[in-house]
Amino acid sequence: MWRVDPFTGVVTMAQTVQRRGAEVLFDVDTAPDGALLATAGRSLYRVEADGVLTPLVSGTLPFNPNGLAVGPDGVVFVTNHDRLVGSKVVSSPSATTAPELFARLGELHSSGDCVRHKRELLLSVVGTTSDRLAAVDLQTSAVTIVGDLSFDGVMGLSSAFGFLFGVTGDGEILLIDEADASTELLFDVDVRFTGASSRM
Repeated sequence: MWRVDPFTGVVTMAQTVQRRGAEVLFDVDTAPDGALLATAGRSLYRVEADGVLTPLVSGTLPFNPNGLAVGPDGVVFVTNHDRLVGSKVVSSPSATTAPELFARLGELHSSGDCVRHKRELLLSVVGTTSDRLAAVDLQTSAVTIVGDLSFDGVMGLSSAFGFLFGVTGDGEILLIDEADASTELLFDVDVRFTGASSRM
């Protein structure tokens, strides 16, 4: 895992993480108690200080989960992109209970991540030429497109310092306007990102 300072452009290795067989760590987020949570395979883990993954929910996440968001209330959201069953968002009242369906994305496909930003759940979805930003209403589960991100492969979203940031699989660090999805390239690095978190 890498630590990125979006204001200075400094990127440093933060921690190595144990692999669990063929499972690949795909996304991370920080719980209200400061614990770092991660998805790998169909499971949710807590990342310990020594990089060991402790299982919290085993084998019940949606197939191919690609996004993880934990709200300030501790509710966990997971997105997936699976052409066989369709993309969906599931939620759980805590990091230790099995998730339930929260919203279906219909024709939209989650491209990388979801994040609790201010009072919204935002996620990146596949567009025709670049990814788009979508918002999920936490009261009604309705999904709406916010706008075009102008970048594709947006694998991670992070809410920090009152801003919305994104990272791509090509190592681009982005500043995103949550109101219209307009996106500014801050800098790029030689790291392939698959997810993002804040407060590491």
